[in-house]
Amino acid sequence: MYPLWASGDVDGAQDASDRVRRLGQLSLWIFGGLLLLFVILYILVAVVVITHGGGRHGMMHYRYG
Repeated sequence: MYPLWASGDVDGAQDASDRVRRLGQLSLWIFGGLLLLFVILYILVAVVVITHGGGRHGMMHYRYG
């Protein structure tokens, strides 16, 4: 934006600024969506592990003594 502004192309600098703003907002929306997806998957895995006994199926428990 600065070279456009410095050369006197105010409209070009404004267009570049608007484009950068849209891309920044888009990147924040994508990040928020991915973060939400990660949280949902994490909760889903935690629920599955808890409901299936913490992952101890098939393990043999020996009593020493």
